[in-house]
Amino acid sequence: MDLTIAHKTFDVVREKTETTEALYLETNLDVIKDSSGELISIVFILRDVTAARREEFLKQDCLTLISHKLRTPLGVISGNISLLRDGVYGPLNEEQKKSN
Repeated sequence: MDLTIAHKTFDVVREKTETTEALYLETNLDVIKDSSGELISIVFILRDVTAARREEFLKQDCLTLISHKLRTPLGVISGNISLLRDGVYGPLNEEQKKSN
């Protein structure tokens, strides 16, 4: 590792397998040096953030599903509105023109 940087933050991930669950660790590495720049100590902190990451993934999956469920019918509606305006289904009456 490059110990010239005093502080580093990164994630360590163990992917889910048939025998193990996924594990997400947030890692902080701090290099402690004396006034002359000599290495005194390394502080390495691991924090289990698996539950938070799972929640983020679930939220993203939910938002993706909702977005897809909304976009599909909106695309159909938008396409049909333009066809109505172009007169593909016949001319619009006065009431239909006003709601345009």
